[in-house]
Amino acid sequence: MSNPTVWQSKAEEKARIMAQCAQQGVTVTQLRTQVLDIVLNMSGV
Repeated sequence: MSNPTVWQSKAEEKARIMAQCAQQGVTVTQLRTQVLDIVLNMSGV
């Protein structure tokens, strides 16, 4: 049912955000990764 294009764009967005965090010296914890997954999967994001 899920659209592969939508899934790919969410994965790309996650990768972009993670790279941005790394550039800014933000520690990416497991919890932050899980929260990011939740936010990206919310409708309207």
